[in-house]
Amino acid sequence: MHRRIGTALAAVRNEEVTWPTKLFECAGNAGEMEAGGCFDLERHPDFIGRDDTDRSFFVVSVQREGHNNFASDFGSAEAPSVEVQAEVLRRRIPYRPLRRTPWPRMPGPQTATVVGPPGEELHADRYGRVKVQFHWDRQLDRRAHASCWIRSASPWAGADMGGVSPPRVGQEVIVDFLDGDPDRPIITGRVYNEDNMPPFGMEVSGLKSKTVKGAGWNEITMHDGAGGELLNMRAQRDMVTTVLNDQNASIKNNKTSVSAATAASP
Repeated sequence: MHRRIGTALAAVRNEEVTWPTKLFECAGNAGEMEAGGCFDLERHPDFIGRDDTDRSFFVVSVQREGHNNFASDFGSAEAPSVEVQAEVLRRRIPYRPLRRTPWPRMPGPQTATVVGPPGEELHADRYGRVKVQFHWDRQLDRRAHASCWIRSASPWAGADMGGVSPPRVGQEVIVDFLDGDPDRPIITGRVYNEDNMPPFGMEVSGLKSKTVKGAGWNEITMHDGAGGELLNMRAQRDMVTTVLNDQNASIKNNKTSVSAATAASP
């Protein structure tokens, strides 16, 4: 949450718990008094000479009791009367209704599709957060505005270390909610579907990326088919290996190196 928004929300929450401690109780026969209305108190001995803001009140709640009893002998009947009891608050004090409605809860995770602006394949902020559109959201034109920024779980995360692989536009992700709070979504995983099929057969394990706005890819795969075991590494463009100490290689059979570079002319 942005600091400015958080400060404003904290102020509202503080006002919510403060105003009940500043209530006045009053009684009288002003039958026209109603909750949500306002009035100015006049000629009360405790408020004579006070500032106008001290004598102006907001009505929080009202209880009325009316009497109109007719005796069998009309001449002995009591005059009709109205008794009013009210809780009031000075108008200069912000009134915030108490939150009595239970906060909605999410019973479990859902899946959603990562979205972004038209033409973008990767739409993430500097925290690796992305936006999603849930399958029940039928406003298909919302795209990058379909949700708030949502964090995505990583296998490893720390200060200047960890694994980084933000979900890309079009991928299906699993969205859970911290403590069941719909305002605290978090992406816990990703799944394949008919539109996004796995890149390998089921006997192959590994990683395959995709060039952003391109057809290339980098790849590290392990083929585990009996008799065809293979560890494959592919760089779409350059490959850099840095060894700060020793490097050892043990090859039990053949080694083949092929360079397709053309020698420069003198």
